[in-house]
Amino acid sequence: MSTDITSKKYPVVLRFEGLWRHQLACYEMHRKRTGGDLGHVDQGCIHPYKRLIGEEDWARKAQAEVAQMRAENFADELDGLTRRKRKSDIRRRMVEGLKEPWRNSKHGPMREVILTAHKDWFEDDIDGFLGLTSREEQFEEHAVSWLKETFSDDVVHARADREETTYHVHAVILPRTVSGEGSATRRMLQPSKHEVIKDYEVAQDSVGKWFAGLELTRGENRAAKIREARSKGETPPPKKRHSRTQEWRAEQELKIKADREALELQEQKVVSREEDADAILAVADGLSSGLIKLDEVDGAVQFKQTEAGKHSPDSPGLADRIRKSKGGVERARRAFGRAWRRTTERADARALAEAKAKLVKEYEEIRAADTAIVNITDMLPYRLVRQIVKARKSLTKSILELKRSRGLSSGDPKANLRNEDPAEK
Repeated sequence: MSTDITSKKYPVVLRFEGLWRHQLACYEMHRKRTGGDLGHVDQGCIHPYKRLIGEEDWARKAQAEVAQMRAENFADELDGLTRRKRKSDIRRRMVEGLKEPWRNSKHGPMREVILTAHKDWFEDDIDGFLGLTSREEQFEEHAVSWLKETFSDDVVHARADREETTYHVHAVILPRTVSGEGSATRRMLQPSKHEVIKDYEVAQDSVGKWFAGLELTRGENRAAKIREARSKGETPPPKKRHSRTQEWRAEQELKIKADREALELQEQKVVSREEDADAILAVADGLSSGLIKLDEVDGAVQFKQTEAGKHSPDSPGLADRIRKSKGGVERARRAFGRAWRRTTERADARALAEAKAKLVKEYEEIRAADTAIVNITDMLPYRLVRQIVKARKSLTKSILELKRSRGLSSGDPKANLRNEDPAEK
């Protein structure tokens, strides 16, 4: 099995975060997992972090050192003013008290360093699988050596975190320096003393060269691209904004929450559609088995339980399936209702046609009888003929009234025959 790791290039990631002295306590809480944002942390990890540089009480020592710098600077300043007999300045400084040993800035006097790589680079750990030096250990060795080479004793703390999504190294830089000369000498914290903090591009070049042995590359040189675009008169690419780890996690949690809500909504829609479909099937089952029937109430089609359904053991389960979805029942009512109305309308049309045919047949029979009566009168005496004609008029009137009341079509081919009054013959 090959151990070549050059098949895909991944960049080494370097970030700096400003750090104030009062933030060290929160930093330690997060390191020890005793407080703060722990939602991204694997609480089941046996060895959550590994200390690489500094003692366990490094934060307390750093706090004490900064306090000592404040006190020593104040004492040295008062001593210088005393030697120069600047009484008014001494009184003023006594009122002002101790000053922090750094110049005002928006980022703070210290720096937190974060070193890592893409999680796929760590997971594709063939060497670790074979029991050799793992990529985490290789990365750790390079990170420690780069920190010491770049910051020397100013690295007061470094650790490796293993219980988060991606292995990474944290370090804290306490950038000690001395400013001024003679009696004006002061011990200060000045991050810009380190070129890699002063110039971000220098820092990216530095780690890119240092980690090249692990086949990790330098991060994207956006500054060079911006300079090149400006030199060509083109619109430069936008500057990439690096979110703080806490901000990034908050953004990810919001995204995960939104995705989860969208998934839950989709699942609810799927369940609702399944319930609708099952309710429609339940109605179909009930109609086919004769447990329910369709009826029209106040112009609306309704489902009603049949007498067989009232005594069937299958009815309760069928009713539960139908009740689960009002939307499904409404769709079933519209679908089955339309079919039921069409069936009813066709049945009514057939019944009407059959009734008309029966009336026509009955009329023809009466007409034939009337014709026979007319033929018979030719063979009877005049007195009997007058009686028959009188009775026949009454019979013809009844026939015509029957025809009109039943609504026989006047467009029928036999209409002329039916409208004739036999008495007029």
